[in-house]
Amino acid sequence: MTQEDIEESNIEIITDDVADTEENFDENFSDVADVSEDDGKYPLPMATVVRLMKKNMPDKMISSKVKIAMNLFLGEMIKKVSEEMATSRYSMIEMDDFQRATDKFLKAEDLDAEKDRIVSHLIGIRGDVESMVRELERKFSIETI
Repeated sequence: MTQEDIEESNIEIITDDVADTEENFDENFSDVADVSEDDGKYPLPMATVVRLMKKNMPDKMISSKVKIAMNLFLGEMIKKVSEEMATSRYSMIEMDDFQRATDKFLKAEDLDAEKDRIVSHLIGIRGDVESMVRELERKFSIETI
């Protein structure tokens, strides 16, 4: 057997192995390919959503239910923001319209901090009022004796 014969037989073996691997891959991972394909079932391409999620959650595994729920959630947010922008009286949607439509979503954290500030202020006012009530009760109870 010559060197050329050995190389040809090695090439044939490698080619057969590659073909077998491709068949096994298609059989074993066909369900994964179905989820990542953009077949119109979801509002956004699943691969894009998963990539963005994994970017912010390194070293975490994400279940397929969470991936689907995130995709549907983002689609719903796009729908709500688009509907809000559609209320613009102008035919051209500008950045002002986009900012107006997204403000309520982006300001949610600010609203929560504002709520905490107001609650702490009201607790302080309640303490002041209770102190005044005790002082009034003490003054009137002394004068009636």
